[in-house]
Amino acid sequence: MEEIIYNEVYAILKSMDEKFINMIDEDYIEFIKMNMIPNIEVDLNQEKGLLEQNLHQETFDIIAGINLLYWSKDEELNKLLIEQYYRNENGDTNV
Repeated sequence: MEEIIYNEVYAILKSMDEKFINMIDEDYIEFIKMNMIPNIEVDLNQEKGLLEQNLHQETFDIIAGINLLYWSKDEELNKLLIEQYYRNENGDTNV
């Protein structure tokens, strides 16, 4: 995995409301920081959605995992998300 992915993830997290960042385990945030490429800034265009920006697929995968582990509190939704992530991983694009 390209290390710039962690720079992208961190940039996304920095652009979010602090309440969401505070929900993530501090050790996980430190893991992200330790795996970033030093002195590389990822500039997100706040006028565009994330899908419109040139971000790596792995970045979205990590954000999806953070959502599942830290932000989503709905067990039924989590089950559906896991099923969709599995389908996506296996190349099934049917929703």
